[in-house]
Amino acid sequence: MTTLDLDLASPPDLAGPPDLAAVRRAAAEAAAPGPLDVLLQLGPHPLGHLAVTGLLLPNLLASGTGRVVTVSSPAARLARSSRWPSYAGSMLANLVLTVELDRRARAAGAPLTAVAAHPGWVTADGQVGGAIGVAAARLVGQSAAAGAQALVRAATDPGLEGGEYVGPGGPFGLHGPPRVVPMPRSARDPASAARLWEDAERVTGVVPRF
Repeated sequence: MTTLDLDLASPPDLAGPPDLAAVRRAAAEAAAPGPLDVLLQLGPHPLGHLAVTGLLLPNLLASGTGRVVTVSSPAARLARSSRWPSYAGSMLANLVLTVELDRRARAAGAPLTAVAAHPGWVTADGQVGGAIGVAAARLVGQSAAAGAQALVRAATDPGLEGGEYVGPGGPFGLHGPPRVVPMPRSARDPASAARLWEDAERVTGVVPRF
């Protein structure tokens, strides 16, 4: 299995494009070996994700079983009420574009599935401070290795259907073994998805061809 793990670390600003030159360089390097089975996309910039998916689409289709996994966050549910609206909005946009990518692939009869995943609350050294923070992290957080299980399942589970969302199965999706979890209802709105997809094509200049 050929897997590309791509971290687009651009600022989570939906108003502006990612570093398209960097996206194109990364896609060109990834395309060189040939067919690509899994594209795992990390980072907060949904426009960059769509651009690199479009650029690598021939490689994904050539594998015959291509899968695009886009990482989101439980913060997607807070897109309209979060103290960090840009981040939460980006995470919601990642889900919207995942669903739309899978819908378009199905409509075209293309051998491609798109799924999303989130790792829950992953704790790391220095992430929490004070006795209360440490206690909360121990209670509801989990290690990076545990959080990665959701991403691994999203990338490898042959039983997953396109458009599904994998995350920890514990309370509030913060920790626990990975399972299929519900997306926010707004992530499956077809009108919003069509608008966001068209905006992404216009801003990035990349038009995915199935």
